[in-house]
Amino acid sequence: MTKNIYSFLSLYFTERPTRTLRSHDKLTQQNAAGIAFAKHFHLAMRLGLEKLDFCFILEMKKIVTVLLLMVILFSGLIVSAKEDLYSKLGVKQLKIEPLAPDFTLKNLDGKEINLKDFKGKTVLLNFWATWCEPCLEEMPAMQKAYNTLRDKGFVILAVSIDRDSREKNVRAFAKKFGLSFHVLFDSKQRVRDKYFNNALPTSYLINTKGKLKGFIAGARDWGSNDAIALINNLIHNTD
Repeated sequence: MTKNIYSFLSLYFTERPTRTLRSHDKLTQQNAAGIAFAKHFHLAMRLGLEKLDFCFILEMKKIVTVLLLMVILFSGLIVSAKEDLYSKLGVKQLKIEPLAPDFTLKNLDGKEINLKDFKGKTVLLNFWATWCEPCLEEMPAMQKAYNTLRDKGFVILAVSIDRDSREKNVRAFAKKFGLSFHVLFDSKQRVRDKYFNNALPTSYLINTKGKLKGFIAGARDWGSNDAIALINNLIHNTD
């Protein structure tokens, strides 16, 4: 019996390391397989993400390109619409938009009116005279435009270049047609010279920043839909 026990123990202790070694090898093999799988999985994921990123970037580029084209097209339409407003009324747009020359003149009440006082408003500056037939014809239309847009920040400065001896004619005309916008006196034509204007009537459009946006030689129907649309555009666009 003692011999049998000894044989069993000998067998146990000689076989155990082999079994332990085999178990260790098996675990090592499993770990190696797991590591290899993890590496392959990580590689596959990375390649998949790179492919996904590439596709995402490609799609985003397409979207951005489309949006840029839409912005360019929309901007072109806006510019075209603005140009159309000017052309319909025969307004000469200025490529370089300088600040309107400042001036101070007296109105019908003898009060001094300065152009810079109207910064932040849209101004129609009109040069006229009582002896100018087209000037007289467009005044009622100017009053109509003023009545329509005055509450939106629209101002008219009608500068008469009549001589001092004809001042009563200016007052009589303004009273006859009920002109409620500013009628100013420039009998020495100093302000007229600042604007290099030879023909009558001549009008200038000045935006809310005090810049000259365009000029008009000759009379216009300022009460027309085209004129109102143009002035509205100037009121709401500060460019």
